Amino acid sequence: MSEGQGNTVLHFRESLPEEFSLPERNIAGWSLVLLRLKDAIEGREADFSNEKHPEVPEQYRLKIAALKE
Repeated sequence: MSEGQGNTVLHFRESLPEEFSLPERNIAGWSLVLLRLKDAIEGREADFSNEKHPEVPEQYRLKIAALKE
């Protein structure tokens, strides 16, 4: 955690082994959890439905594939 311009900044870091299966699913899960956390912090009702979850892993799979090219 660090301070910045009157705010607190919380840093998250995760490392996965190269042979980790389905990294896009792990990344997608974390991205949805962090969006919920952001909503809660900002006083909005967090969306706990899994409505967006099926499409998010595919988005990250494509981004990961592009990084490996």
